[in-house]
Amino acid sequence: MRVLFEWISFRHLFRERRAWLTLIGVALGISVFISIRIANQSVLSAYRHSVNAVAGNTTLEVVGRAGPFDETIIAEIRETPNVRSVAPIIQAPSP
Repeated sequence: MRVLFEWISFRHLFRERRAWLTLIGVALGISVFISIRIANQSVLSAYRHSVNAVAGNTTLEVVGRAGPFDETIIAEIRETPNVRSVAPIIQAPSP
């Protein structure tokens, strides 16, 4: 059975251009799919890395509920034992 399959497959590959074009098309499609997937993964990884570099790995976030936030609390948080760093981030809704 295998001999018959090889004979039929090789016969078409060497005689018909359409079979070569189909084989090249499938190989090209697979390689484009894999390259797009690798590109997406690298972009997401770079985005994750840049966010971690800017914001860091946050373990505690202090948020004001409404109105202005008292900025003097940042100094108190900085002086708390076992706190390595404090970075204020200001977020405001766009008008």
